[in-house]
Amino acid sequence: MFEYSATELTEIESNLEPMLLRAKENTAEAEQMAIDATRLLTLTEDNLKDNRKQAFFKRTWGKLTDKSELSILSANHDDLLHMQKMSWKYIDMLNERNLMVASSMITVKNNLMALAITSEETQEQISLMADRIVNRFELLEDRMKEVEVQGNIHSWLLTLETQDYDEKYSPLY
Repeated sequence: MFEYSATELTEIESNLEPMLLRAKENTAEAEQMAIDATRLLTLTEDNLKDNRKQAFFKRTWGKLTDKSELSILSANHDDLLHMQKMSWKYIDMLNERNLMVASSMITVKNNLMALAITSEETQEQISLMADRIVNRFELLEDRMKEVEVQGNIHSWLLTLETQDYDEKYSPLY
């Protein structure tokens, strides 16, 4: 979606690394940041002025930039673009490291699918990321089905002894 130079990419990844380490320990904070990051991706230069005072913008500004909260009022298009690049990479890194919880995966997927973007390349990247999140969610659902089946079998095996099935019914041989 975004063009990153090699130095810019390493700088962004090094800035995001502490956030990803915190994400392992604090899933609620990571979930909120992922949701805020997707909302930030919907902003344009036209609606930047209206959204500067929004809570999600202040949270992402505080976590993604080294600038003070007072500088939010002077945020310009370049600042927004830099924050969007960092937000995109943050979501991508969360997804790569399997740090996104199921509820935030659903919300992020829905937010990404709702983005109205004209650029075909950008739309393809968003669709690709949304598809990867959907695939991870489907794998999670499949794992939960297996856990439920194993739990049901285990419960049934435990009831064999307590219901005295082995004594009531003799084997047929």
